Amino acid sequence: MHEKQEKKIDCSSLFYLFITFMVLKLTSVIGWSWWWVTAPLWGPFALVTAFFLAVAIVAYVLRISDNITNEEARFVGAVLLAAALGMAAYCV
Repeated sequence: MHEKQEKKIDCSSLFYLFITFMVLKLTSVIGWSWWWVTAPLWGPFALVTAFFLAVAIVAYVLRISDNITNEEARFVGAVLLAAALGMAAYCV
């Protein structure tokens, strides 16, 4: 139960940061683009997606260059799947 409370604080802190940026934008204190104002909402997901995409590309390149065996490819796939499931469980 204690772990879920910590996760909730992490998610809500990003939401509070977004609210702060939005108030500053609407009161013309900052002149940022709305993309930057909403970055606390979509930024973490974009970073995770970019990481998984980079790892998948590296795994694919290694696979087609025959520098990796089938067992190693399965291991990389299992690690990617475990990491994806871990991130999905963290965000829920």
